[in-house]
Amino acid sequence: MTDGIALGSGSVAAGYGVDGCRGGWFFVALAEDQHRFGVRESLCEIVDEIPGRATILVDMPIGLPSEHNPSRACDRLARKFIGSRRSSVFSPPTRPSLEVDSYAEASRVNHRLTGKKLSRQAWCLAPKIREVDALVTTRVAGRPVLLESHPELCFAALNQGRPMVHYKKTTQGARERIELLCDYRANLASIIDEALSKLPRNRVGSDDVVDAIVLAVCAWHCRSRLAVLPESPDLDDAGLPMQMVYPRCPTDSGLGKEAP
Repeated sequence: MTDGIALGSGSVAAGYGVDGCRGGWFFVALAEDQHRFGVRESLCEIVDEIPGRATILVDMPIGLPSEHNPSRACDRLARKFIGSRRSSVFSPPTRPSLEVDSYAEASRVNHRLTGKKLSRQAWCLAPKIREVDALVTTRVAGRPVLLESHPELCFAALNQGRPMVHYKKTTQGARERIELLCDYRANLASIIDEALSKLPRNRVGSDDVVDAIVLAVCAWHCRSRLAVLPESPDLDDAGLPMQMVYPRCPTDSGLGKEAP
């Protein structure tokens, strides 16, 4: 798949945003005045191309619920923070739910372990969640760390704590998100246009491009003020923190803490 401008050298510690798409995984890399983007069939292909010092934010659950931790605090806190856009944060499946072949059986397994049935949205993403989980639970020396984030959480944080007004797949929603992104990097609208002109819509949607870019903006332009939600995340059964990374904003005092 055609990439954009290659970053100057493998030693550049860029910020990466990665989002699942119909063609596999869409990624954007930002560093200084350079950028790069592309589509890969597997997430492992992207990670293997990235220098170990890079920051990678991915819009996919890392750290899964279980019988011992049936819900994730990061999901609850993110929904509270983004308000009207809360439906975009879904509850991820347990690992045993990912091991079955049908939605009905996966939902039954999930309900038995957590008391909650599995949403159709979560099941549709099961192959990609399974791929991420296999990658992060197989630790390889020198491989960059993959961090979970969420585009709507990042947009709200970049917008001084105010969630986006419109749904992302509407014309108004795309416009308000792109205008906000351009406050952080003036040429991002042209990068989006470039990606959309080079990548077929049956592989990458326009919202996939925008979602990946906001994660890349946070990974690069906001890298000095990244925080985790919650502040002290629980570990899942594989020892992975159940958390989301986001750029801390002036209005998020106490965001990372759950109410007593």
